[in-house]
Amino acid sequence: MIRATIIQIRLILFYAGLFAVPSLLKQIDSYYHDHAFADRSELIERDGVFLEEVSKELRVEFTHTRPQLDPKTEHINP
Repeated sequence: MIRATIIQIRLILFYAGLFAVPSLLKQIDSYYHDHAFADRSELIERDGVFLEEVSKELRVEFTHTRPQLDPKTEHINP
């Protein structure tokens, strides 16, 4: 009886931990994202380059389209 209770408590803690991990990862990610680009000159000095997403500013939209392959292979294409 005590053994079953211990197993149940462990399972409850395990599943509670599984539910907690995504929120913890989100908090960690937001912390690093807020501080990641604080000083561009430091990043350029350290890495030699700084990349920034500007496609939305330039109104460039990337869309994936299915390639047009040889018509002879159309019956086996996904």
